[in-house]
Amino acid sequence: MPVILLTASGGLCDRVAGLDAGADGHLIRAFTREELDARILAPSHRKPQSNAGAVQCGKIRYDRIGRMLQTSGQDVPLNRKKLAAFQY
Repeated sequence: MPVILLTASGGLCDRVAGLDAGADGHLIRAFTREELDARILAPSHRKPQSNAGAVQCGKIRYDRIGRMLQTSGQDVPLNRKKLAAFQY
């Protein structure tokens, strides 16, 4: 699952550390909604969508079909905007 860091730290060391830690992108405050949307969609342009019904990373599990997020087996309620971020 792609990870984009949203921070107030714009220093080169901070950006490199985030990318070295596994992030796919880094946005510095104040970014625009259009740039955030473009960065969320960018990975889907490079990789084909998985047909898997669920994606798991550590204790976090996202059921694509049921559109449900869980952490440590507990449901996490998400509003429509937050849920949309998991669809990519």
